[in-house]
Amino acid sequence: MEARVFKSAEIGYREHEQDEHRHDYAELFISLGGRTTEVVNGLESKTLPLDVFVLTSDVKHGQIRTDGYRYCIFKFDAEALIESVGEAALSHGFQSLFVIDPSLRREGGQGVNMCIDPLTAQYAEMTAEILAREGEGIVSDTLFSALALLVCEKAVRRGAGARDAVAEAVFFMNVKYAERITVADVAEMLGYSQRHLTRLFTKYRGVSPMKYLCELRLNRAATLLAEDALSVTEIAESVGFCDSSTFTKRFREWYGMTPTEYRRRSLGI
Repeated sequence: MEARVFKSAEIGYREHEQDEHRHDYAELFISLGGRTTEVVNGLESKTLPLDVFVLTSDVKHGQIRTDGYRYCIFKFDAEALIESVGEAALSHGFQSLFVIDPSLRREGGQGVNMCIDPLTAQYAEMTAEILAREGEGIVSDTLFSALALLVCEKAVRRGAGARDAVAEAVFFMNVKYAERITVADVAEMLGYSQRHLTRLFTKYRGVSPMKYLCELRLNRAATLLAEDALSVTEIAESVGFCDSSTFTKRFREWYGMTPTEYRRRSLGI
């Protein structure tokens, strides 16, 4: 059974502190008014009107110094959302809001909220009211996924920084991986040195840009191998490897078997 994206929505008002706790699902927070200080894994960050941020289920969070805080919260399945929005998950905004910033908070880093315009916040509040009545289901999944993409499109960071550059690097690699780009090409696109990009990318994504790019190519290659339409050499070229021998070596390191063996197993040969 296909996993539901949307789980629940809440519109609330808070004057008092909230003890630290965890939830079973990820949460999209949208601040409608007032102020509070969010505590995530022990680190404090101020939340201002029109702020928007995402917390995953594996972080502990609460609120202190709350003053007339109005909010709406959407609980959702993070993996199901990524699957539902398809290639839009590779966009700069989605990567920043739903991937990089939550990952940073989860790993003990200091989050920096993004913010939206009043009209988008009003639309989010109206959507929360509808979803709170509607509950789980296909219609709710569609409404929430559309809202998530709208928020990504409208959200801007309070002071652009390194995370935006990493999100841009992720998007660039996902679009250009088949063109045999290198990490040096990605760094040049951003105006960074290769060393500086590697440091930032590893900090915010947990892997080096070289490893991310290689895994991206190998995962795409595995999909093509299972379709049995192209030869191993053709697949190697189509995902950005310069020759089939290098491709075979990297594929065996990642999947524990050669591309040919993987194809046979996938096709049941």
